Order: sequence, then C-alpha cells, then structure tokens
Amino acid sequence: MSANGSFHTVFDVSDRIPEVIAGWMALAVLVVIVIITLIPTSRAWLLRHWWLGPLIAAPMSIFVLGLERNWWFLVWSIAWVFFSLVMELRGPKVRWAGGGEAPAGTVGLMFGAAPLLFVAALFGAGGTGAISLARQLQAGDAAVVSGQVYDYVEGPARKSDCFSVEARRFCVSVWVVSPGFHAQRQFGTPIVEGATVRLSLIGDTIVRVEVAGTDSAPD
Repeated sequence: MSANGSFHTVFDVSDRIPEVIAGWMALAVLVVIVIITLIPTSRAWLLRHWWLGPLIAAPMSIFVLGLERNWWFLVWSIAWVFFSLVMELRGPKVRWAGGGEAPAGTVGLMFGAAPLLFVAALFGAGGTGAISLARQLQAGDAAVVSGQVYDYVEGPARKSDCFSVEARRFCVSVWVVSPGFHAQRQFGTPIVEGATVRLSLIGDTIVRVEVAGTDSAPD
C-alpha cells in the first residue's frame, strides 16, 4: 500500500485493470468455444478434449473473483468445477427434446466451462470502465471527500452497504458490477464506522480509498 501523509491507500481503481484483462480473455475463450461447437469438423475434437474447458476457465474465474473478494461466487465456482468433473466422469448423458443423447464431453463444456467463463467475463470485462477512470484519476480530475465514516448500515444478503462521509451518502455492493470501490462488510472492507477516510470520486464512483492510520486493508 502506498502512503500519503497519515493516509494509506487501500483501494485504487487501477487495481481493477488485471481483472479486466482476465475478464476479456475469459470472454474471448467463451466465444471461441461457441464458434468451435458450431463447426461440425471441430466439435468432435473439442468434445474429446472437454477437460481443457474447465482447466482454462477455473483459474480465470478464481483469479477474477479473488480480486473482487466475492467469496460467494468464488466458492460456487470451485464447487461447480468439481461437480461438473464428477458428472462428466460418471458419464451421464444430456438428452435432447427429440430423444437423442449428447456425446461425451457435452456436460463438461456446458456445465463446467461455460458458466465459469461467463462469471469471469461478467465481473472482469464488466469493469472495463476502470481503465478510463484510472486515467482521469491520474490526471487529477477526481473530487475528494474527507472525514469520518458515520451511519454505516450493513445491508441484508445481496443488498448494498451504505455509509456517510461529509454529509454525503454512499452505497456499495459486490453484487453490482462496477469498476469502482464496492467492497462490503461481509466480504471485508477498510471502510468502517468511525474510521477517518479520504475518498476520491469521479461522478458517483469511488476511484480511490485512503484510510488514516492503516497500513493495509482489503479492497
């Protein structure tokens, strides 16, 4: 963490850029898989090597969700990988409406790789705005709000946490795809009741969080 006087940076919007890159890579892999499945001559090869899908998708998903600190989706991703592998290795068949059966490898690709790639693309590529926000922040275009955090209200499951600084109200949620700061208390946040913080804002997006007297904290 970088220090600035008595404040220490615990989040910077540029921290999102690695997951944005991973998200676009996941989206590209997902598109390639879809294209290959539409080509009969290539589809058979892909189904024989179905395990490549989860093998590529799992690290991408875990990387993006780990940076997001979205533990619910992270645990779900890991569990889903094992579930799809077990299902594929046990050999269950996917039956179409007409009574036909999908060939081996279909379960592994459809339920093992595709959802993980989608989640990685959603949270990663969905934060692409972080690139332009980082440039604006570096150019000094951000407004700054500084003071003590008060009236911190932790939202119920899948809802936003809200807090106030300098008579300005903010609400954040890990369930909303955003390039800015959106960590909540249940997932680990450096913003707590009574803490002295300095928030850099571009519009309503928090692009940097600095906390007084803190060496490090999760974003």
